[in-house]
This record gives sequence, structure tokens and C-alpha cells, in this order.
Amino acid sequence: MTLTQSEHLFEKFCGLHRIRCCRLPTADARTPDYAIYLSRRKIIVEIKEISPNPEELKAQRLARLGQFVVVSSTPGDRVRSKISKAVPQLKAATKGRFPGLLVLLNRCLVAEHTSSYNIRVAMHGFETYYLGVPQNPSQLVYLKDKDFGSGKRTTPSNNTSLSAIAVLSPHDTSPTMRIYHNPHAKVSLPLASFGKYGVKQYGLQPKSQGQVPDWQEV
Repeated sequence: MTLTQSEHLFEKFCGLHRIRCCRLPTADARTPDYAIYLSRRKIIVEIKEISPNPEELKAQRLARLGQFVVVSSTPGDRVRSKISKAVPQLKAATKGRFPGLLVLLNRCLVAEHTSSYNIRVAMHGFETYYLGVPQNPSQLVYLKDKDFGSGKRTTPSNNTSLSAIAVLSPHDTSPTMRIYHNPHAKVSLPLASFGKYGVKQYGLQPKSQGQVPDWQEV
């Protein structure tokens, strides 16, 4: 069976750290890619690649020729799409008993689709400003609060089978991962699962007045 680049890197990562990694059998319905076992805990893994679209492919060709390129995209869109495709597969296999991990590899050279910001807005929504309008028209509009708004894919009632998103590095000889935890997951991914392998893990900061929560290392 021919492996995708992301599958190759993931298996390489598991091999380097001696993590038991089992390819799941395919079925008529779409199934996740792997089950891994960490500290006697089974974790279901679905792997997705973010490939360049036609605009990005053109920009990559121009960049290789030394030309200046500009690429536009809606923050988090590519990650949102991967979450929507992966969650039904994870839900069917995790069965509310096991953590579900979505592993992403960005293959686009001209856009950082898997940056921490893109992961954050895909999971939790766009930054939204709430303004206060005084009854007195002579007074200025003021900022009441900042928080997440539209565009979120993870909520207390949506996509709770997704325990975390892991981002793979593209380094073939020594791939690494960083993990972003979903605070709304029905089954959380234990921090200790990947902690001893030097994997950086992030959780969302507590909400404070006037601030949009950001990732903090946990």
C-alpha cells in the first residue's frame, strides 16, 4: 500500500519514539487511518493533508522563479474543512470511549494553513469585538468585550469526538508534532500521552474581560 506523505511522516514519528501504531482496516464506510497505544491508552487517529489549491500552486511556481507573490485566504478555512471531513470518521471509531486525534500536514509552501492562529480560529471562531453604543449621541462608541464569534467548529455540542489537533512537521528525517487540545472533547487526550516524547501541547487560556483567549503551552 502506498503511503501519503503525511502517513509516512506519522509512521516515522511513531517509529522514532517506539509508539505502537496499527493501521486500521478499511471498510465500506470511511474509517480513520490508525490506532496508536500510549500508556496503555488507545487513541484513534485520522490523518489529513492540506494541499495547495490552483492559486497557491501558481504562487509556488512564481516563487520558485524568484518572483514576489501574494496569496489570500480566509483564516482557518482549510482546517475547518478537514475537521468537518474527519469528525464523522473519528466519531464512528472512538464510540465515546477513546480520544480522537486529527493529524494535519500542510503541503502548501506559500500559506501557513496550520499555524497556531489558523488552528485557533478554525476550532473556536473568529475574533469578535462587542461594542457599546451610549444613549447620549455626544459620547463615543466604546469596546465592551472581545471574544470568539462565528466560524467555530468545536463547541460543547459539536464535534466533541475530536480530542485534539496535531500538526506534523514536514521534516522527513526527524518529524515532530505539536498538539492543540479541544476543551469541549467528550474524551480528552491525556497530556501525559505525548508528554514524554517532547511534543509541545497547547490548551486555550481562560477567558478574561476584554481579551480573546489564546493558546498557552500546557
